Amino acid sequence: MTFLATRVSLGAASTLAAAALLLPIIPAIQAEQAGADRFWGQWRGPHTTGVSKTATPPTEWSETRNIRWKVPIPGRSSSSPVVWNDRIFLLTSVDADPASGAGLAPRGSVPAPSPHKFVVMALDRKSGKTVWEQVVREETPHERHQENGTWASTSAVTDGEVVIASFESRGIYAFDLNGKKLWEKDLGNKRMRSQFGEGSTPALHDKYLVHVWDHQGESFIVALDKSTGNALWRQPRKEIDTWATPLITTVNGKAQVVVPAMNQIQAYDLETGAQHYGLQRLEAAPNVFASPVGAAGRVYITGRDGATVVLRHGPKFEVLATNTLDDGFDSSAALVDGELYLKGYRYLYSIAEG
Repeated sequence: MTFLATRVSLGAASTLAAAALLLPIIPAIQAEQAGADRFWGQWRGPHTTGVSKTATPPTEWSETRNIRWKVPIPGRSSSSPVVWNDRIFLLTSVDADPASGAGLAPRGSVPAPSPHKFVVMALDRKSGKTVWEQVVREETPHERHQENGTWASTSAVTDGEVVIASFESRGIYAFDLNGKKLWEKDLGNKRMRSQFGEGSTPALHDKYLVHVWDHQGESFIVALDKSTGNALWRQPRKEIDTWATPLITTVNGKAQVVVPAMNQIQAYDLETGAQHYGLQRLEAAPNVFASPVGAAGRVYITGRDGATVVLRHGPKFEVLATNTLDDGFDSSAALVDGELYLKGYRYLYSIAEG
């Protein structure tokens, strides 16, 4: 065999060996990607849209029909369930005094908060039985919350490798899927306007855990390493309290963190925290309940005070017009042919040229 043939044979053998090493890895990667689409690992689902591409839940149910199981959850929380493989993860806050009689009753109106246990739970999907439960902290909250709130209003988040539980002022905690605590982080106490309560769920993407910390003190956004809890970057924010969960999306191949707030919608680079852009509040329509609509290269945003701001659809912020009517609007507009329909508190408007 010639030297060249020997090199080719060795090269082919090396390639085959490398391919053989990759064979068990490829199915694992594919399974991970399939899991990311299938499971509900965060508050807004697999694609942060509230929509599953694979789920087929029933259309009808009652207490006697299509209920596989139901189990009581201790304490009171607004935590949404998140699901990965055969586990359901929940957060809750439980009155530390069983004799208090508080149970599931709203606690926001009490004169002073009482000691609570802050609990992370993992339940079995098939039976509803508790697989593991961790009390991460027991203490008295420093502030109350509004009547419909709770001291566990955030949701857990998981990527199938770690489970993150943020109780905000009560700390951030990371576990493996079997309940072993990996790390914890204390970012201090939030000071919320009128003691409305807390409720900003963090977002998880690759190694980055992104948490918004907007309150009456020094606000900021921080990215933590999901494996260690160490800060990867932190940026100050000129905002007061919000309850925003960051949206992590990819723009031109780069991951961005998009965060709404009182003054601006702000975007940050996921890897560095560098600011990309900020979309300012519309002065003419500061309070908006209606959804934006668009047509003919324009975006229409209607405010509760009667003003509709018309923007040019494009990469730059440009106001084309501000139109004010003698009514208030919570309903979204409808666009058909050359007409725009607006339903106000008192009137239905048909708007068209001519």
